[in-house]
Amino acid sequence: MNRTWISDRVNSFGDSLAVVEGDNQTTFNAITKSTASWLENESIAPQSVIVINGIFNATSIGLILCAYIKECIIVPLFNYDEEKVRTILDMVQPDLLCDTRSDTARCILFDTPPNSKPALFREINTRRESGLVLYSSGSTGTPKAILLSLDKLLHRYQQHNQRSALTIAGFLFFDHIGGFDVMMQCLLTGNTLVSMTQRTPDDVCKAIEKHRINVLPTTPTFLNMLLINRAYQRCDLSSLTVIAYGSEVMPKATLNLLHQALPEVMLKQTYGMSELGVLPTESKMGNSLWLKIKKAKYKVQDGVLWIKSPTAMLGYLNKESDELNDEWLCTGDLVEEQGEYIRILGRQSTVINVAGEKVFPAEIEALLLQIPYVKNSLVWGKKSHITGKIVAATIFIDEDIDQKQAKKHISDFCKQALEPYKIPRYFEFVNDPYHSERFKKINKI
Repeated sequence: MNRTWISDRVNSFGDSLAVVEGDNQTTFNAITKSTASWLENESIAPQSVIVINGIFNATSIGLILCAYIKECIIVPLFNYDEEKVRTILDMVQPDLLCDTRSDTARCILFDTPPNSKPALFREINTRRESGLVLYSSGSTGTPKAILLSLDKLLHRYQQHNQRSALTIAGFLFFDHIGGFDVMMQCLLTGNTLVSMTQRTPDDVCKAIEKHRINVLPTTPTFLNMLLINRAYQRCDLSSLTVIAYGSEVMPKATLNLLHQALPEVMLKQTYGMSELGVLPTESKMGNSLWLKIKKAKYKVQDGVLWIKSPTAMLGYLNKESDELNDEWLCTGDLVEEQGEYIRILGRQSTVINVAGEKVFPAEIEALLLQIPYVKNSLVWGKKSHITGKIVAATIFIDEDIDQKQAKKHISDFCKQALEPYKIPRYFEFVNDPYHSERFKKINKI
């Protein structure tokens, strides 16, 4: 296979604007030149393992493209501090570490014995494919190191050469499967990527107005923050045509409010995970939580979604890959079916077992959002000597309230809509941030 198709594609977009990072603007030509420079760099050996600590700039992107062409395995980090980088180095045993956060890269070569590297690296080298290592968010425990085939992830772009010339927000960074997918989509279809280094609702809305952004890929947690902040009312968002959301369950209340707030914007639910890549989907309608997974086989066993796709991971570097069974990947997502469509109910790992009854936190969280002073919530299981678990709720507020009265009000409110075993029995009220760096809820297990 001629692997330079990827640099040829980028080069075909010429002087068009590829990336906006703060005050810096990068053209596709600049990325082409950066790729060529990296290809001439003798320290980038074929099939080597490269940790890239970078940002959305020509230096970082050029190295990623060079690594693909040379069948390397890349570990993309987005602006990590030294402590985080050291943790990654200990796990992947790379040949090269490149700090590409400025125009001048700083690289360190390691004399890493081949037999000290994970066995999965040797497997992908044997396939003559480029690899991508991503880390799970760690929202339910220790982050997992996941090895994907970059060849498989980019195959759809190799087959279809279409230009769309949109401006897309880089809300998620390239150390996240969603952010990496958006970056590659922009590079290989001629879109402009606007990096969102400041991700408050006000900053994001100002960037949409300034750069006339058309597509905002983000998370339900951020969209809920946007609705609370109402920055969309203070900025001109007329250029925005699509909001794509995923990576966690979308509360129905949030989706309805978003549809009311931005009626002209198409709301598109995506489906992807670090272990799988991002799959093409089709929503039933704009304000529906039902979606159809396309171009991949799926099945539902005991309420859990399994997917068979060429883009599925080879495995984990730091744990056994029990999720893979005869090329089928257990997603860990609990779903219900309606014909060709599915609806995500929540993660299997977060389901609360109350005296044998299953409670889905997302259902309770969606209900709690209907209470005006509840800005967001996290529902989790608290140990009980009688029922095994009881439903507990961490309530995020941004105002002073009488917590005793609030607990009674919330309990009474829940009694009107929920079975007794689903009603929260324990409450805690917080003002602290309730999300991770990837704008996902940090679950309690």
